[in-house]
Amino acid sequence: MVSQQIRDKVLKAHAHGYSVTEIAKWLGITIDETRAIIIHGDRRPRPALKPEFIEPKLF
Repeated sequence: MVSQQIRDKVLKAHAHGYSVTEIAKWLGITIDETRAIIIHGDRRPRPALKPEFIEPKLF
């Protein structure tokens, strides 16, 4: 079990192109934990998408 800070660091490093082994060595966690974090991603709920309305220009 890793903290949310470690999870964020793993996802950020993965997004920047670091390999799983590099991330695991850098943070001191196992390769399996690193892979699991990357596979499951960020579990925080995404904000709801709302339609974007563009006001027409008034002449």
